[in-house]
Amino acid sequence: MKINFPIEPEVTVNYQEVSHFLGYGKLHKPDEKVLAMINSCIEKVKKVIKPRWCAEIFDLSVNNEKIEFSDIKLNSIDLGRNLKNCTKIVLVAVTIGSQVDFLIRKSQMIDAAQSAVMQATGAAFAEKTIELFNKQLSFDAELNGFKTHPRYSPGYGDVPLEFQKEFFRLLPCSKIG
Repeated sequence: MKINFPIEPEVTVNYQEVSHFLGYGKLHKPDEKVLAMINSCIEKVKKVIKPRWCAEIFDLSVNNEKIEFSDIKLNSIDLGRNLKNCTKIVLVAVTIGSQVDFLIRKSQMIDAAQSAVMQATGAAFAEKTIELFNKQLSFDAELNGFKTHPRYSPGYGDVPLEFQKEFFRLLPCSKIG
């Protein structure tokens, strides 16, 4: 199966997506000052964002909590449940670019509130990027007779965040920065 993706997808977010990452819910909305800061951060990030991803498809073996692909052997009850009856696994790494990290660091020196909003804005753009990847992956998988399962990342459930290093080892992450 081939995964068809644009080199640099167009990624947009709105203030509701950013306010979600700031902890605002449906009942509590940001005030005018925070809303202005959110919109300003969105515009700044839009100017520098470089969304990219790399992905590889691996044959997969799942036997309850025993998961094997490539040279990886992992025990995870939660991931085993998610991958039950799967024969393939797609590993993906996503970035929105180092310039966004620069904006976040710069805002940390200026104002703590702006820094929090900039961090939330970056998170919203990163989340939107992986959502676009998943949408295209599901489309391509269906064309090839496959069905996708929910996204699962290191740090979810009983899969330790440290497992992320295996993604960097197996994926050509240096190609996307």
